[in-house]
Amino acid sequence: PIFGQYLKGLKTIRIFSPTAQVTDSEANPVPGVDVVASLSSGSFASGQTTVSSDGIGQSAFSDLVITTVGSYSIEFNADGVSESATTQQFDVTPAAASTLTIDSGNNQSGTVGQALANPFVVLIADEFGNSIAGEEVTFEISSTPTGSSGSALTETTVQTDANGLASTSLTLGNSAGTYEVTASADGLDAVTFTATATAGSVSTFA
Repeated sequence: PIFGQYLKGLKTIRIFSPTAQVTDSEANPVPGVDVVASLSSGSFASGQTTVSSDGIGQSAFSDLVITTVGSYSIEFNADGVSESATTQQFDVTPAAASTLTIDSGNNQSGTVGQALANPFVVLIADEFGNSIAGEEVTFEISSTPTGSSGSALTETTVQTDANGLASTSLTLGNSAGTYEVTASADGLDAVTFTATATAGSVSTFA
């Protein structure tokens, strides 16, 4: 049979190095057998997935890379073997936070003194695009029209949710013009939302 070496505590995005042992029915090692490694779902981002067993019947996979968060097991197959071998299940979790980007809500317009229709939403992800929960995002009003007052945010410090999202909503000030809200997180480049306030209904003559 073929039996895979269990993965020991590899719970982050990195290179996996499992080994399959090929033997005959009497447990003698069998060299020269092409062993193929595959994932229980999806596919490896890179790495050699077919390795011939060496002189002691081992196929060592040294460069298998997974970049998508999830729960996986690795299955080994070879021609002439009736049953595949499968590792125990393991989890791949996000790498370190790499990007802070605008998800939605940018470039809205609304009436002075009113809340915008939609929140400002940002996304924090790792270098592979996996969303990251539990990151702290700070929102601040960074620019308002000259002389404006009354603008406010519903939240100024927000933890990203399970989808890596954090949001706040802006109430525009009492002056027409451009308002800007900046979102930032430690170690990441900040992003800026822009909103335009327009004058309300006519109420008086100047």
